[in-house]
Amino acid sequence: MTAKADIECVAFGEGVLAHNRLTAALCALNGIGGFVLNEHLAGQSPQQIAADLADLFGIKKNDVEQDVAALEAEWREASLIVDAEPAGFGEEESQPPVADFQCDLTIACNGAPVRLRCEEPYLAGLLQAVAAPAVYPDGGSNAVIDVLYRNEVYTGWLDGQIKWSCSDRALARHWALRDTIAASLQAVPPAAIFHASGISLGGDGVVMAALSGSGKTTLASGLIASGGKLISDDLLPLCADGERLAPLPFALSVKSGSWPIVGSHFPVLQDSTVFGNRKLQIRYFWPGEAHAEKNPVPARLIVLPRWDRQAKAETTALSPDEAIALLIETGTRLVASEGALAAFARFGENVPAYSITYPDLDAGIGLVKALLADLKTRDRPIVDDKVTATGSG
Repeated sequence: MTAKADIECVAFGEGVLAHNRLTAALCALNGIGGFVLNEHLAGQSPQQIAADLADLFGIKKNDVEQDVAALEAEWREASLIVDAEPAGFGEEESQPPVADFQCDLTIACNGAPVRLRCEEPYLAGLLQAVAAPAVYPDGGSNAVIDVLYRNEVYTGWLDGQIKWSCSDRALARHWALRDTIAASLQAVPPAAIFHASGISLGGDGVVMAALSGSGKTTLASGLIASGGKLISDDLLPLCADGERLAPLPFALSVKSGSWPIVGSHFPVLQDSTVFGNRKLQIRYFWPGEAHAEKNPVPARLIVLPRWDRQAKAETTALSPDEAIALLIETGTRLVASEGALAAFARFGENVPAYSITYPDLDAGIGLVKALLADLKTRDRPIVDDKVTATGSG
């Protein structure tokens, strides 16, 4: 049975947020799911949990036994619950094999310098392109992160301990950068790292979270060109207070379909190296120090963007439960520090969230700016569930 110390839960909305610090799994559960998890952590069998549910709701035990078993199977699949600690990861001090590193960078993510080395040439080029604005010229580091590539498998090491392995280059890039951020900010660890773009507009932080290919970086670029500042792209830290977004000096990642649009605002993009990642063509660019935030920015708005050339510009308010579930679905990961889950919950409860659909970049920019303008006039906006607008400029 799962050790209770591995999993932390906090109340959220009608249910709970659950985080396994060992596996980094993060889940939003409804009320029944929270009840089942608490019973599981207390050592109850699926049969006993089903009996307790039947007594609680006045239903037949046989009607819920399969549901309880299915829930536990789903949580095992997501690594929320595990029956034994994974072997070989961070258990004992070890040394990675000798490697011919193709990149050896010292990076400071507005924190302590961290040494990042990578063995596989193509991934090394990706990491160099992303981290170029954050390179720390003075040498010396507080931590060393190594990424090795053997038998078509990437492994990540932190100070001589293996931390993860995967066969996907894009995932290895993501995890290597996430580990670099966490190591750099170790003295004041963030609560979470969103898979999102963060933009500051007049000192108000906007979190734009979406699955890859939804247009969040293109929208971020447009907002920067229209007077905003970059907080971070792709990996966005939430400060430990759950209220502010921490800036990262990493380059923006722009896929080929957006090159003409973004390049019209930032011509430097066209001179950037082209990389292939998950069968996509990507260029990286840095908008310049004048367009980047240097200090944490208060989080004011969560936006789930979707670019659809055939759609009307549309804004839909999301409940905190919907917003937090979407943030988890799009790749939010907590940092394994005290209070991180509670801070993430506060963020979800206190920051208004909307999904937006827009047919062109100007419409998307207009919707985001209109939402922020509305927020400035009230503590928390009271709007219809769906608002349709022409959204331009």
